[in-house]
Amino acid sequence: MAISRFASPLPNGSLARGETALDPDGTFQAMLEPDVSLLLRVECSTVGSGSTQLDSPRRPDMPKPSPTSTPFSPSNPSNPSNRWSARWISFAPQLLALLRIVAGCMFLLAGTSKLFAFPVGMPGGVTAEFPSQVWLGGALEVVGGALLVLGLFTRPTAFVLSGEMAVAYFQFHAGNGFWPTVNGGLPAVLYCFLFLYLSAAGPGAWSLDRLWRKR
Repeated sequence: MAISRFASPLPNGSLARGETALDPDGTFQAMLEPDVSLLLRVECSTVGSGSTQLDSPRRPDMPKPSPTSTPFSPSNPSNPSNRWSARWISFAPQLLALLRIVAGCMFLLAGTSKLFAFPVGMPGGVTAEFPSQVWLGGALEVVGGALLVLGLFTRPTAFVLSGEMAVAYFQFHAGNGFWPTVNGGLPAVLYCFLFLYLSAAGPGAWSLDRLWRKR
């Protein structure tokens, strides 16, 4: 069934205001105002048995709708806000690398505090004793943090460090309360999921892994 509707002047005196008429060719006419009329043409075509196809023909002189988006559409590339968004999104590899480097530096410092009391030692100014579990954790933080800063073996390193932080949380923090802000495990939770993300996302733009792949 096709329905086309358009305004068209009717011959003077053909219809009075509010009157309607249906022509034999399927044209429905209605007089809305003295100088405004409405023509509605209904065309039905049957497809198969008992099914009706609905299409929407238009007058030949009517322009076809533009396939491009409107100026206010979020997907329109000519929209200035979309250009800025696309520009910002293009920095994703660099920002990922920056996130990896900063996280690696912070993690490296946590390890040097345990092993070398630099820039500050553990409570009491002491260092971890070899081969205690704390010393092993500090070694993972120093080596793993350095590898993350360099972007070398990023994915397997980040995966191992994510597991270390999960163990650290449940072993040293979870028993002190449910909320990480109460039990002191907030950094462990953040590091755990950050490293888990890096293990899937990779090193980003600036890394030895990337240089190695290019060779």
